[in-house]
Amino acid sequence: MLNLKSMNVTDGTVDVQMTYAKPVYPIEVFFKPMTILVWIGTGLLTLAGFLAAWYRRAPKSVTVRDEEAAEVPQTTLPKGKLIGAGQQAFQGDRP
Repeated sequence: MLNLKSMNVTDGTVDVQMTYAKPVYPIEVFFKPMTILVWIGTGLLTLAGFLAAWYRRAPKSVTVRDEEAAEVPQTTLPKGKLIGAGQQAFQGDRP
């Protein structure tokens, strides 16, 4: 409900006041004691998910062991020799 509180004619201002007869938003509050367990479980699962993602991320730097750092010699076949899956080396034309 809107009420006229005062009116000033000299400067043309009006003061109004709003009053409510009943509450605008009634709220019902329930207390269920075991609901806290649901929220605790939700928090634990969220924390575990973040930890799992953190530990599975790619490392920032990779350390190379001495054995891995050793150069592997490149082996090449002489020109004209082809070896494929299930094939033997041959020289020149196929028989």
